[in-house]
Amino acid sequence: MQDETIHENLFAQTSLRDHSQIQSFSKARCPECAHAVTLAKVLISPTPFHLTCVNCDAKVRVKGIGSTTTIIILLAALGLGMAVGYFLYQLYTAGLISFALMLVLLVIVALLVQLALGLLVINRGTFVALKKDSA
Repeated sequence: MQDETIHENLFAQTSLRDHSQIQSFSKARCPECAHAVTLAKVLISPTPFHLTCVNCDAKVRVKGIGSTTTIIILLAALGLGMAVGYFLYQLYTAGLISFALMLVLLVIVALLVQLALGLLVINRGTFVALKKDSA
């Protein structure tokens, strides 16, 4: 009986079924309404440096990640993509992998680069509200 109570208490505290609990882990906040900016929101945005708050629809820009850091990340991603692409192409031409597997692996690499960029934005970026047009 006591083991069941401990088990229920443990899983009641760590359950992530409620979406608001997932958002509470994020330290990144909207500058207008202080609503949490999640990694998922950064990943699905057209560009991770310009977001729209899901709570108040404020336009948010990411600052604090220097242009040098961004250029280094983009060049590293490009180099990684080219190296992995070349390696997979060599495996394909040698007949060791199929064309479909090569494409799947390239998509996985692209998703991992996107995930790394999203984590950089969430953990290192500073969110500032864009000024609204007065027109």
